[in-house]
Amino acid sequence: MQLIRNFQIWGPEYVRQRTRRITQRAVPAIKHIWVTITDHYEPMWRCSDLRTAQSRVVLWRSAWPAIAKRCMPDSAGKPPCYTFFFPEEEYHPILVEPLAEMARDGIADVEVHLHHDGEGRQNFIDRITDFCNVLHDEHGLLRERDGKLTFGFIHGNWALDNSRPDGRWCGLNDEIQILKDLSCYADFTMPSGDSPTQSRLINTIYWSSDDTRQPKSYDHGVPVAIGGAVGVFGLSMKSREFPWFIVLTGGRWFGTIRAVVRQPMTYIGWQEQCSKSRRHVQPEFRYV
Repeated sequence: MQLIRNFQIWGPEYVRQRTRRITQRAVPAIKHIWVTITDHYEPMWRCSDLRTAQSRVVLWRSAWPAIAKRCMPDSAGKPPCYTFFFPEEEYHPILVEPLAEMARDGIADVEVHLHHDGEGRQNFIDRITDFCNVLHDEHGLLRERDGKLTFGFIHGNWALDNSRPDGRWCGLNDEIQILKDLSCYADFTMPSGDSPTQSRLINTIYWSSDDTRQPKSYDHGVPVAIGGAVGVFGLSMKSREFPWFIVLTGGRWFGTIRAVVRQPMTYIGWQEQCSKSRRHVQPEFRYV
């Protein structure tokens, strides 16, 4: 049964988390807060031409360094770092290089974003591989681990792992396994709000399961953090636009530059890696 805003998908986990937060007696003291801003960056949004896309990149190149300079550094002395998940199909050197310049200045980073629609497994692998090589070889982006390029990922149209009921905008039930094989370290697609692609697990950093025969395997997984993650997915009675409604706060936003928190990542992996990850996550950490 489909409920309003697809509550049947994310609602049970939301209620469970809220109940646990209310009834939890002892909460570890928070010493460190990690904030991630994940931008589904599309300079050619709405089929814009290259000139329009370039003007959008130039705006970021001119405005973001000034904003970052005004911000206080973190406890390690580092400035804020804005991550642009750049779509492979919109790649052009003049659109990426200004972002790479900010990355070299330590105030930005670039990761992988891709839209596809049933072109097949090998096409997906080739596009990801070629794009990662271009970002690294031509712009000095991404990082190497054990001799392979690693990357964070966002799926276009939120259709990760063939999660749309109509099968559009993906077509790969084994997409999570493919990403893992390609050295993707985490997926940052979620949250997708009231879309049917929204995961059942919310506001959680977790190792995703993967059934290569079925779509939307990321519905389930094993949480990574001891202290937990704080996301923005849930219900709110406070809305400036509609103060008399209960509003779904899905963590999505559109518009000009502004700082907001995002639901954290879904790690590409499974239980054999959980014991290792728990050693590196402390109870006094919070991730938003």
